[in-house]
Amino acid sequence: MGVGSHPSRLLRATLTALAVVLLVAAPAGARPRATAAIVGADNPMGVRLVPWQAALVALGPAGHAAVPLAVYCGASIRDATHVITAAHCVSDQNASSIGVVAGFVSRSSPRGRQLRTVTAISASPLFRAQPGHDLAVLTLAAPLVLGPTVQPLPVVEPGGADIGRRALISGWGLRADVGSAGDQPDRLGSAIVGVDDPAACAGFGAAFSAEQMLCAGRPTDRGFAVDACQGDSGGPLARYDETPSGATGLPAPADFDALIGIVSFGRGCGDPDYPGIYTRLSEPGNNALASDPAPPTRVEPVSPPQVVGTATVGQPIGCATGTWSDPAAVLSYRWISGTVALRGHVGGLRVEGTDPALTVGPELGGRLLTCEVTAVNAGGMRSVQAPPVAVPAPTAVAAQSEIASLARPQVQVTRRSCAGRRCTLTVVARGAGVSAAHAGASLRRLTGCRDRKACAAAHLVAVQRVAAGVFHIATPRLAPARYRLTVTASTASGVAARPVSVTLTVRR
Repeated sequence: MGVGSHPSRLLRATLTALAVVLLVAAPAGARPRATAAIVGADNPMGVRLVPWQAALVALGPAGHAAVPLAVYCGASIRDATHVITAAHCVSDQNASSIGVVAGFVSRSSPRGRQLRTVTAISASPLFRAQPGHDLAVLTLAAPLVLGPTVQPLPVVEPGGADIGRRALISGWGLRADVGSAGDQPDRLGSAIVGVDDPAACAGFGAAFSAEQMLCAGRPTDRGFAVDACQGDSGGPLARYDETPSGATGLPAPADFDALIGIVSFGRGCGDPDYPGIYTRLSEPGNNALASDPAPPTRVEPVSPPQVVGTATVGQPIGCATGTWSDPAAVLSYRWISGTVALRGHVGGLRVEGTDPALTVGPELGGRLLTCEVTAVNAGGMRSVQAPPVAVPAPTAVAAQSEIASLARPQVQVTRRSCAGRRCTLTVVARGAGVSAAHAGASLRRLTGCRDRKACAAAHLVAVQRVAAGVFHIATPRLAPARYRLTVTASTASGVAARPVSVTLTVRR
C-alpha cells in the first residue's frame, strides 16, 4: 500500500513502518512477501483457474476496486464466507479497506469475478510475538457463489502429512528468472514445489520454526529455484494428491486435497539456498484458528493514541491510549524515537520505554518521539502509533545559545529528481548548532524561451518544512527545458544562508 507524498505524512508513515521492524526477529534479507509474484512459474494448471485462489485488493472510497486489479496479497477460500491469508497482509489495515476477489485469472478482465468486502479480521494473537503464526481469517460481508470456478479448499487436519509432499503455489506478479525486473502480469501464475525437510531452511536461523512453519521450493537447472515472491503473500500452499490422476497430464483441481500452508516470507526470491517459508496449518494452534467456524474478531482502533504534554527535555509526558473496539483488550505501550537523517529520512529508531508515561531525558533532544499502543484480544493483535512529536534540542549554556543565534546555516540539496515533467528536491539547511527555520525557492528557465524576458523571469516555488532544517520542494509541471532553481534559507533569528543554485533538466 502506498504512502502519500505529503512530507508530514511521509515522516509519520516512515516512523511507523520502521518501528514495526523492531517487533519481528528475522535474518538479514528476510522479507514478507507482499507486492509481486512467483519466480519460475510453469503454470501446471494450464489456463484453468485455481478455484480456491482469491486476491486481496484495496478498495476506493465508494467500495470499488480499480481495473486492472491491483493485487497486493493472495488468499485461499475456506468456505463461502471466509478466506485465509497471512496476518502481515492485514496487520495495519481496517477491515473496511480490504476487498476480496475470487473466480478470475486475468486482472484486467471482469469475467467470472466476484468482489466481496470484509466485515471482520481474525488473526493469531501470537503473530509478531512468536515466529510461525502469520495467519489471518477474513469474514466476508456476503457469501461467495460457489461453483466450478470458485471452490473452497479444506484446511489440513491437525498433525496432517505435509513434509516430503508436493504442493501447488499460485499468485500474481513477476514471473521472470530471479533478479529480473518487470511489471505485475495480468494472468495468474502457478507452480509445483516440494515441501522440504526443515533442514533445508537452516539458513534462516531462529527465524524459522519447524513446528510452526513449512519450507518449500524446487530447484531448476538455470541456477534459481521455483519460489513464491512478493505479492504471493497470504496465498495457498495446496497439497498435491497424485493418486486421482496418476500424475499423468496436467493436474486438475481434484488433485489437490488440502490447504497445508500460507505464503509468509523468504530471503530474496528464487534463491536455491533459501526456500520459501510458509505458515504451517497442521500445527494445532494455527489449525484451530484456520478451521474455527466463527473465528473471534480482532480488536480495532476507534480513535488513535496521542502524546499528551509538552515534549521538552526534563518534562513528563503521557500516552493517551485512544479508544478500541474491544474494551477488554489487553494494552501495552512502547515509546519509540528516531532521528531525521540528512536526506530527510527517519532512522536511528530505538525503544525508550514501555510505560504509559515517560520523562523526556536529554538524550531525546533533537529526536522525533511517538508512543505506540498495542491491543491484544482473542482475535489478534493491532498496534497503532500516535503522531510523532519533535523534542527540541536543549541549549547547554546561554553563551552557546548566543553563538548559535548568530551562526549561518549551510544549504545543501541532498536529493533531486525530475520525472513526469515535475522535479522534487530535498534541501538541508544546517550549520554549527543551528538549523534554518525558513526557506524559499525561485525557478528560472534557461533554454527554450521564446524571448529573453521569458528566460529572465523568476517564479517562486512552494517549499515545505519537513523537520528542523529539512525542506521539501516540488515544482509544478514544467515544459521540457533546462532550469535554474535557487534556494534561500534563514534561521529563526533572521541569519540568512548563502543562496545555492542547481540546474534541473526536464525531458520530454
